[in-house]
Amino acid sequence: MDLIRFIKVLLKRKKLLVIIPLIGMAAAFLLTMKGAEVYKSETMLSAGIIDDTRISLEENVVEKTSSFVTATKFSNLIQMIKSKSVIDLVSYQLLLHDLTADQPFRKFSKESAFLLKSGTDEMIQVLEERKISFQPGPFTEETDRNIRRLIAAQKYSFEEISKKLKVERVGESDFIKMTFESENPYLSAFILNTLTQTFMGYYKTIMGEKTTESVDFFSKLAEEKKRELNELVQRLKEFKMDNKIVNLYEQTKSIVNQISSLEIIRENEVKKIPSLTKALNDINKKFTPEERKYIEAEYSRNSRIISEIKEKINSLSARVIESGYTDKAAQDSVAQLRSRLASLVTTMSDNLVLNPNASMQNLVERKLEYEIELAIANENVKSNDRELGRLQTIVQSFAPSEATISGIEREISVAAESYLVILNKLNVAKFAVQDMGKSIQQTEIALPAEKPEPNKKLLLIILMGVISFVLTVVAIFVLEYIDLTIQSPGRFVRFSGLTTIGDINQLYTKTVNIKEIFNGASSDPSLIYFKNALKNLRYNVSNLLSQGKIFLVTGTSQKTGKSFIVSVLAYAISLTGKKVLIIDANFRNNSLSMQFSSENGAEELMSGRGDLFARIKQSSVAGVESIGTDIRNQSPGELIDEEGFRKNLQELSSQYDVILIEAPSMNSDTDAKELFSFADHILMVFSARGILEPADKRSIDFVKKSGKSFSAILNRIEYENLEELQGEMAKQRSAFRSYIKKLIKRNLEGKKDKASEMRMG
Repeated sequence: MDLIRFIKVLLKRKKLLVIIPLIGMAAAFLLTMKGAEVYKSETMLSAGIIDDTRISLEENVVEKTSSFVTATKFSNLIQMIKSKSVIDLVSYQLLLHDLTADQPFRKFSKESAFLLKSGTDEMIQVLEERKISFQPGPFTEETDRNIRRLIAAQKYSFEEISKKLKVERVGESDFIKMTFESENPYLSAFILNTLTQTFMGYYKTIMGEKTTESVDFFSKLAEEKKRELNELVQRLKEFKMDNKIVNLYEQTKSIVNQISSLEIIRENEVKKIPSLTKALNDINKKFTPEERKYIEAEYSRNSRIISEIKEKINSLSARVIESGYTDKAAQDSVAQLRSRLASLVTTMSDNLVLNPNASMQNLVERKLEYEIELAIANENVKSNDRELGRLQTIVQSFAPSEATISGIEREISVAAESYLVILNKLNVAKFAVQDMGKSIQQTEIALPAEKPEPNKKLLLIILMGVISFVLTVVAIFVLEYIDLTIQSPGRFVRFSGLTTIGDINQLYTKTVNIKEIFNGASSDPSLIYFKNALKNLRYNVSNLLSQGKIFLVTGTSQKTGKSFIVSVLAYAISLTGKKVLIIDANFRNNSLSMQFSSENGAEELMSGRGDLFARIKQSSVAGVESIGTDIRNQSPGELIDEEGFRKNLQELSSQYDVILIEAPSMNSDTDAKELFSFADHILMVFSARGILEPADKRSIDFVKKSGKSFSAILNRIEYENLEELQGEMAKQRSAFRSYIKKLIKRNLEGKKDKASEMRMG
C-alpha cells in the first residue's frame, strides 16, 4: 500500500479517527475521576555485596567477582524481598496494626466487622507469634480462614502489595531502593519500614539455618581429619622406634660423611704401600746376603715385641676408624705406640753394627721403619675396608626405611593440608554466623510523604487518546492491507490483467436522474466526472460498432450494476442521435423490464415466433426502446431457436444502431454463455467493491477462450480512487492539505523514477 492511498483511506475515515480517541479519552476520564490521591514513600538498603571494608577471614580481603555474579546476587536479594513469604509476614503485621491500633490505616468493612465478632483475641495471638518466629504459629483452620479473609478485605494481600511495591538496584552501587504508593502516607512508610525489618529478620533466620548446618558439617569433618592426622603421626613414631631411627636424614648424612672421610684415608694409605714397598726393595739391594741374614736374625729376636706393638697399633687404629676419628684417647695411644716402636727401631739399629759407616747405619734404621710402616699401612687399608663395608651396609639398610618414612610423611603432609583447609572453612562459617545479617542494613528510613504525588489524570487521558488513535490507524492499515477488493482501475488491472473501456464512479444521491446529470449545471465533482465517464464509455463503445451492433452485457458475479450500466449507456448513446434497443435477457432478475415497464417479448424474440415488433416498447427517453422478460427458471438455451433468433436479431439490427442485451452473471448461471454466439461483442461489468474470486477468474478465462471480442467496465468506483488514472480530482481541500499532498506525491514520484532508472540501467 503506497503512502498517498493510505492517507486517502485515513482521510476517508477521519470521523472514525476522531470518535474512537474521544471515546478512549472519555473512558479514561471516567475511570480516573474518582481516583484517590497517592502518597509515595521510599527507603534505601545497603546490600553489603560489593562492600570491601568489612573484615574477612578469607585469604582475599577484597572479593573480586564478575558483574554477572554481582547482578545475580542483587537479583536474588530483590526476589527474596518481593517473595510471598516475606510480604505475607508484612500482611500479618498490617492486619495486627489495624486490629490493635486506635487509628487503623484502613477502616474495616461491614463484612470484616462480622468476622471480628468472634476470635479476635486468637487472631491477635497468632499474628504476634508469626511476627516473632517468622513462621506460622499454631492456629485453627477457622482462625486461618478469618485472617486471610480480613487481609483480602483490607487489601493487604500479597497481590495488592506487590502491585504498588517497586524494588530495584540503584545503578551499579551497593544500594537497593524500595518505593511504595498508597492513599495513606503513614501506611506507605509503615509498609516499607516493616518490609525492611521483616526481610532482614527473615534473611537472618533462613541464612542462619543454612550457616549453622555448615558449621556442624565442617566441625565433624575437622574432627575426622584431625583424627586421621594423629593416627599417621603415631604410625611414623612407632616405625622409627621399631627401627631405632631418630633422624634418618641426619643419620644418613653422618654415615655418608664418614664413608667419604674413610675413603680419603684409605686412598692415602693405599698410596703409601707402593712407595714403601719400592723403598724397601731399594734398601735390600744395598745389603749383602750376609748382612741381610744378620739383620733378619737381629730382627727375629725383637719380632715378638714389634708384633705386639703393631697389633696394638692396628687395634687402636681400627677403633679410631670405627669412631670416625673422633676417639681422641685411641689416637693418643696410637701416637705413643708409634713413638715406642720408633725407639725400638732405633735401639735395634744401634745393635746391628755391620759397618761403622754412618750411611749404612741409616739404611738399617730406614729399613726397619719402612717395614713397620708398610705393615701398619696394609692393616689400616684392611681396617678401612671393613669399616666402609659396615657403613655401606647400614646405609643400604636405611633405603627401605626411608621409602616407608617418606610415604608416611607425604600422607601426613596431605592430611595436615586437608585439616588446615577444613579448619579455615570452619572458622569462616563460624565468622559468618557471628556476622549474619550485619551486611544488610537500612541506610534510609521511610518517612510519610508530606504531599501527594502529582496528578497523572491528564497524562493518562492524553495517553489513552494517543494510544486509541494509534491503534485505530494500525487497525485501518491492517484492514486496508488485507483488503482484496478491487477499489480502483489500477488494482483491477493488477488483479485481473484486463484493461477497461469505462470507469464509472459510485453516486451517493438518493435517485439518479440521468437527464439532469447531462443537462444540468451541477457543481458536484463526482457528478461531473460521472457524466464525463459515460461520454468516454459511449465513445469506446461507438468505436466497437465496426465489429457489430449487438452487445451482450454480463458480469462474473451478481450486483455489479449491469442493469444500471445498460440504462445509462443507452441514454448516453441516444444523445448522439443513435437508436438503441435494450433487450432484458436476465431471467433471474428482470430489473430492466421493471424499470422501463417493458412487455415480455424475450420468448418470442428467441423462439422466432409471434409478432416481435409488437413487444417493443418506447421508453421515456427518445431513441431508447426495450423488450422485457419475466422471471422464469428456464435458460435461454431452452427457448432459443437458433435460426429464428438470428433472423430476428438481423431484423432488429436493421432498425436500430445499437442493441444492448443484459444477461445474468456467469458464475452462477450458464445463460450468458448460451447467448455468446449471438452477440458481436461482450461487455463485462465488474464492481469496484467486489473481490476477484477464483470463480471470477475462471469466467474471465472462459470469455478469453471463446474467441469473442470483449471489453471490461469497472463500476461503483469511489471518487477518491480515480486520481491514479484521471489525474488531479476536483475536491474541496484547504491550501495546507493541497500543499502537503503535492509534496508527498512529488517525493514518491521522484523515488519511483529513480527506481525505474536503476532497473533500466
